[in-house]
Amino acid sequence: MKKIIAVCFTLCSLYFHQKAFSQHNDTGIANGSSVSILPVNLISFEGKLNNNKALLQWLIDKNETAYRFDVERSTDGINFTIAALVFTSEKNGNENYMFYENLNNKRKVYYRLKMYNKSQSINYSKTLVIQNTGKAN
Repeated sequence: MKKIIAVCFTLCSLYFHQKAFSQHNDTGIANGSSVSILPVNLISFEGKLNNNKALLQWLIDKNETAYRFDVERSTDGINFTIAALVFTSEKNGNENYMFYENLNNKRKVYYRLKMYNKSQSINYSKTLVIQNTGKAN
């Protein structure tokens, strides 16, 4: 009997959970409360070489929807690894972020952002290419 009650409780919970998510409209509002399902809105993403350092800067809109950024790096533009984690501030509205690292070789390095919103949805930025020329900028 306890197993039957547990199964019924689980099925009812799943039904109501699915029902709640199916009532969202396009604005991300469910039952009069705000739900953070919007993707991170990247306004700009730029990179440059400065004194043998790769400097990445980006600006986002609606910072309150963002959770974190994985700065990803690659030497071939295909296989990326995490270079850094950048967590968002608690500010609302637009917010600037940056990352830099030393480039000790003269080959191309590819960078992109893996952007997480508060709902853990993921978007990717465009890929930037920076090549260290070995000259001070």
